[in-house]
Amino acid sequence: MDILHDHLARARASGAVFARTVAEPPWGLRLAGSIQLAVHTVVRGRGWLWLDDPGSAVELVPGEMTLVRGGPDHYIGHEPGADCLEPEDFRARHACDGVLRTRGRRFSSAAPTGSRATSATGCWRHCRRC
Repeated sequence: MDILHDHLARARASGAVFARTVAEPPWGLRLAGSIQLAVHTVVRGRGWLWLDDPGSAVELVPGEMTLVRGGPDHYIGHEPGADCLEPEDFRARHACDGVLRTRGRRFSSAAPTGSRATSATGCWRHCRRC
């Protein structure tokens, strides 16, 4: 992560927001092009990232990191072309994916881990040059 930190420091990136996501298919997230820089990594499962054309989607697998510069909207989903929601709607729909609630207690879901994706995202609103 030192290389990433160095690049972010040189770009004077600020206004960061981070999220850990656990989602079961179908899922899709749309991130606005006004975000100057986004970092995505899949921790478990798989996902797909694309800009305008789902036909040019890039598969995201555990252990890889993807950087997306600002400009066009970008999309992440369980498959290329998946219906993608705005972040607020995505959070509301997938708030309990991977969690089973019983009498106010939280337990891991019994859903097979192969159908679920866990990812981490960082977004920066301001960059000097990205």
